[in-house]
Amino acid sequence: MSNITLRLSLPLIISLVALVLAYQHYHAGEINEAAQIVIAGAAFATLVFTAVSLFNIERGMTYSRRQFAINMISEWSNPHIGGLVDAAGIIRKEVLEKSADEITIILNKDDEKRKKIINIMNYLENIALSVKHKATEEEVIRDYFEPIFKEYHRAFMPYIEECRRRHNNTQIWSEFQRLAEKWG
Repeated sequence: MSNITLRLSLPLIISLVALVLAYQHYHAGEINEAAQIVIAGAAFATLVFTAVSLFNIERGMTYSRRQFAINMISEWSNPHIGGLVDAAGIIRKEVLEKSADEITIILNKDDEKRKKIINIMNYLENIALSVKHKATEEEVIRDYFEPIFKEYHRAFMPYIEECRRRHNNTQIWSEFQRLAEKWG
């Protein structure tokens, strides 16, 4: 059980137990009306606290997912990735509309090109995985990355299929493909 779940469950359980006990003791004549009002008030306050906490946690998670999306967008533009993105963009234009064999020849001739494309495709796969697992806000990611996903999908799908065939692994960049086709 997570710390958040425990932190929220415990007051809720205590308040419910207090209400049940107060109800039982009141009807048995063991507790006066004033004590019941105090116990009910405390239980109600605990329920309100729990509800507000749940709302704040959800709001915080939404903020975290949105911030993660913004970080991914910023990372795409940082100098380390940015140089890779620029080089991959040139390669993407070079291989556009070529067959899987032609793309494979181009990339296998130049190890640096191949590594750059693999790194970019891995980055796009990571983005797609974060969307799939709801670790990031799809709307924010889509606003920025949709044309990028479409361009790389169009240019490199023959190469992706060739890599899958060669490695006998249908999962290679599969989330990237799924998201690009969903947005396509």
